Amino acid sequence: GDIEINFVLSGAIEYTFLGRSERVAAGSIAMFWAGFPHRYCACDENTRMYWINVPVTWVLDWKGVGALLNHLLSGEIASEDVRAKQTQEDARFARWIELLEMQNPHANYIVALEVEALVRWFALLCEQEQHQAKSLFHQQSVNYVLMLSKFMSTHFRQKLSVRQIADAAGLTPNYAMKIFKETCGVTIGEYLTRLRVSYAQHLLMTTDFTVAQVAHESGFGSRAQFYLVFSKVSHLSPEECRRVGESHLAS
Repeated sequence: GDIEINFVLSGAIEYTFLGRSERVAAGSIAMFWAGFPHRYCACDENTRMYWINVPVTWVLDWKGVGALLNHLLSGEIASEDVRAKQTQEDARFARWIELLEMQNPHANYIVALEVEALVRWFALLCEQEQHQAKSLFHQQSVNYVLMLSKFMSTHFRQKLSVRQIADAAGLTPNYAMKIFKETCGVTIGEYLTRLRVSYAQHLLMTTDFTVAQVAHESGFGSRAQFYLVFSKVSHLSPEECRRVGESHLAS
């Protein structure tokens, strides 16, 4: 359930994402939410790339990135053509590896801050694209959606009704559901589910909580509901997700 960042230096990579084919060419940085079903299916022989995973729980705590989060959690990919500054970007990513290999808390913190800056840059690009794009909705609708998504991002671990969420923006439940679906391409319920599943994935991979504890901490009403929703969204059972996390840590 992390935010995944791919920087392709040479060659290209191809993968299926939500059933569609996506290609990231050399000189591009791409960012997407890995909570959606995706699979790498091709890679040019001369491909060189960097691959970074950023916990979505970190990004949820950062202010000012709501537009990017909405974009990513709606199943879209954010990307930038960096061919004009590829040498500088290559040096930056290489420096991050050197700092992380030091296994020093201060060095790790530097990398975390610089990765946050990269995510914020993408958030700015996303905002600029939204302003430039032809919109069918008044800006007030976008502001309402940001208020709704911010409320859900803050309170998703609690039991929430559509009315509570709509009240956060001063809207009726029906209108809140309408503008959210039209703006983000997903329903309020789907968005809330993705936040909860992503947080559950994080807990399964980083804590020793039981599955029942993870379900409760992530905002699911029951263990049975958690199993059903988690498996549907992740295409993995909670236990399989935990094993995947443990294998990554071991490697």
